[in-house]
Amino acid sequence: MNRIVLVLLAALVVPVIEPQEKLTLATPVSTTISEFTNDSIAIARTPLITITVELKSNVEGIRNITCVWGQMGNVKGGLTCTNGFQDPTAPSGYTDTRAMMAAINKGNFAAPNPSLNKFICLQLLADGAFTGSCS
Repeated sequence: MNRIVLVLLAALVVPVIEPQEKLTLATPVSTTISEFTNDSIAIARTPLITITVELKSNVEGIRNITCVWGQMGNVKGGLTCTNGFQDPTAPSGYTDTRAMMAAINKGNFAAPNPSLNKFICLQLLADGAFTGSCS
């Protein structure tokens, strides 16, 4: 019983922290949709290695964009996004998704280095899924 009370108390005390980094589009989707933030990042190792990112718009009610790095056919990489973007050669700078996952696992995301969110944002830009900047 004490554990349940402690968990509930901790849930009420710990604030939800929004990501500080954002992806600012060079060409807005519309006059109001110009920024996205990482809403979630998921890494799966089985049955295939995939890295999934959910991007949330700066406008309420706009559908999120999901981007997945992972195996496409016989290629051990590739990036597919729900905004229609596909690149079977992604992730750029890595031999395949497994190498990108290894870089994330070994990454030093403590200040003053870029955060995991910024790493993902910069990778999306490098792969050509979006044109813009990360801040």
